[in-house]
Amino acid sequence: MANIRALRSSKALEAKLGAVVLADLQQLHLQIAQRLQIAIDQNKRLQALDTSRAWYVCGQRLVHHYQRLKQEHGLLDFSDLEWNAYRLLNRGRHAEWVQYKLDQRIDHLLVDEFQDTNPTQWRLLLPLLREISAGDPVRRRSVFLVGDEKQSIYRFRRADPLLFRVARDWLTTNMAARVLEQDISRRSSPAIMRFVNLLFETERQSDLFVADACQDFSLPDFRRHASAHPDRWGAGRGIAADRGKDCGDETKADAHCGRRPTRSSLPAQSLGASPDRRR
Repeated sequence: MANIRALRSSKALEAKLGAVVLADLQQLHLQIAQRLQIAIDQNKRLQALDTSRAWYVCGQRLVHHYQRLKQEHGLLDFSDLEWNAYRLLNRGRHAEWVQYKLDQRIDHLLVDEFQDTNPTQWRLLLPLLREISAGDPVRRRSVFLVGDEKQSIYRFRRADPLLFRVARDWLTTNMAARVLEQDISRRSSPAIMRFVNLLFETERQSDLFVADACQDFSLPDFRRHASAHPDRWGAGRGIAADRGKDCGDETKADAHCGRRPTRSSLPAQSLGASPDRRR
């Protein structure tokens, strides 16, 4: 809410109205101003709603037109493949039959770069995982997922790194999966690992980072990383990101306004399960 300008008192006004009436007038002025401000804010929200609704309708028409053009030319894009596969495994009339046939052909399931999985892709995997979990325990089968939340770069494809935790919890609950964590990098120098620790450690954010500068980088269950090459030379330098705030001098910008490290510098996490190890 914007700052409300108070009604100023003066000796002439106080002499004319009296101290009690002037105080009541100032209070009334404040109440009216607050109600007007609330009405203005509500009107802005309604305008934003109307604009958003118009853009939604426009976007919906554009999507329909785009889908029609693809259908006319017999084309499918990446999203079409995901969505049609999801419907086939989850909503089709023969979904259970398709799941059964796939289950007969799959003994070992390996998914790499799982941090770039989106919700549709997870819903594609889930029926297969359920079939493996419910299958014959004598049949030797396994599931292995590899991923690292810090390396997720496919947000433009709706990638959600939090799905790694969802998958981890599902596999540990339903298939007694073991979680294997790797916090030793065989590629990067100690300087890079120190920067990674500085960037992602939740408990050190408040002390080492400029307020609100890098909160989206913190990971609640982050484990400190180290390099397998303690004598390797290296240097880590942050690139100041435009967040609408001045990061101050160059030293603070280096320490506090870093972007995510490159993919090659970060160790990965993995988890694996075999249905014959279920509890």
